[in-house]
Amino acid sequence: MANSTTLQSWLCHSNNRMDDDTVLLDYKDLVRVRRSDLWRVCEHDGWINDIVMNFCFERHRERARDEQFRHLKGELIDPNVAHFLQHGDILDAAQLLKDLELDGSKLFCLPVNDETDLSLHVGGCHWSLLVHTPAVTADIPARWSHIDSMSHKNIPHAEKMAKQIAKGLLINEGRGSHFLSTAGDGDAGKENNNFEVELFSLEDTPQQKNGHDCGIFVIELACKIVDFGVEWEIDEDFDMHDIDARGWRKETYRDIEFLIVDDGEQFTA
Repeated sequence: MANSTTLQSWLCHSNNRMDDDTVLLDYKDLVRVRRSDLWRVCEHDGWINDIVMNFCFERHRERARDEQFRHLKGELIDPNVAHFLQHGDILDAAQLLKDLELDGSKLFCLPVNDETDLSLHVGGCHWSLLVHTPAVTADIPARWSHIDSMSHKNIPHAEKMAKQIAKGLLINEGRGSHFLSTAGDGDAGKENNNFEVELFSLEDTPQQKNGHDCGIFVIELACKIVDFGVEWEIDEDFDMHDIDARGWRKETYRDIEFLIVDDGEQFTA
């Protein structure tokens, strides 16, 4: 069985670790964490990718399921799913929302990436967070909120994602037929882009001090929001500034390392 010292030595002291696709952990048969992914977590300037984010979201869900009397008050949408919802065909996006059982009554958090090519599984250079909050009271309607740790860099991407999902939700409610052109057989099913959503780009948000911690901010804030529920913006106990990126790296590495060792994998330095 692997031990902590052996694994850390193998990870940190051999060459080409950032390009090594050796699978270290197959978490719940849902997320495969590779050596290069773990390197991103360990290194102080490692940019967090979608695999690490997927793992952290699934780990948060699993911990909630394992803890008695605790349940998440919102949905964490994996980054690859969010990317498809943003860039995929509107009817396919609507179907995916239906499959995920997402509707206008749900709180859900979506990672926003600035990569615009749907065909790419990796790419982009910045993450931000889009949050759909359903109506809390008659005075507090449903809204789209955007949290960006690098000023407002990702606003165009967040707006596109919010617009696409809002249209998909309306289509599923039977109120979105006007989004699709039916002018002729050649235009049937073609998306009508004459639609806007109001996006609240939050101002008092934590800002990263480097060019690589954006994914950590997204993970930490998304997990905290689904723990607090729909009143996260007005809850006095909700503190989005309490984020320690360096501490997160250490804690997440220890968590993945524990799972690898517990899984009985073998490593040689």
